[in-house]
Amino acid sequence: MTPRFREQRPEPSHLWIRFAPRSWPGPQGIWLDLARGRLGETGGESDLSAYAGDPLDDLAYLPPVAPDLAAAGDELARVHLAR
Repeated sequence: MTPRFREQRPEPSHLWIRFAPRSWPGPQGIWLDLARGRLGETGGESDLSAYAGDPLDDLAYLPPVAPDLAAAGDELARVHLAR
């Protein structure tokens, strides 16, 4: 199984982000992907619980989601924060 998050060097040019989703169901319209330093794209698994399985031990970036996924995004953040 391919990990849902990719690892990058946590340095100032990456805003100290070590883990970022490989793909993400971002909101419609224009949004900034801070981990990649460019405009974000929509796509990726819309079931955000799929992103809860990777054990992340450093700063993880969870991009914005559409309003209908806001509660699931908050829950995913709580899962990773609890670790």
